[in-house]
Amino acid sequence: MIPGVKGPPASREERDAFNESEANCNTCKFLERIQRPKEPSRMQYGRCTNPGARIDRHPYRDRIEEGVLTFHADDWMGMPCYVYRR
Repeated sequence: MIPGVKGPPASREERDAFNESEANCNTCKFLERIQRPKEPSRMQYGRCTNPGARIDRHPYRDRIEEGVLTFHADDWMGMPCYVYRR
């Protein structure tokens, strides 16, 4: 289902196209998730294993500590280094 859109769940092709257009670290092939206690803000954490990562373009680059990225799964990020994991 596409966030903010009410209606029947999108097809797999529509979800894939949406995820690629968002270029969010949450659906990137190179994300290694890091488990932390849930926050009210729903922020998530992970490490990027992409050798060509463009961390300088990360919207939350000021919150990166010891290589751990902070991101929100529902935010458009537009990361130029994004590779869809499918």
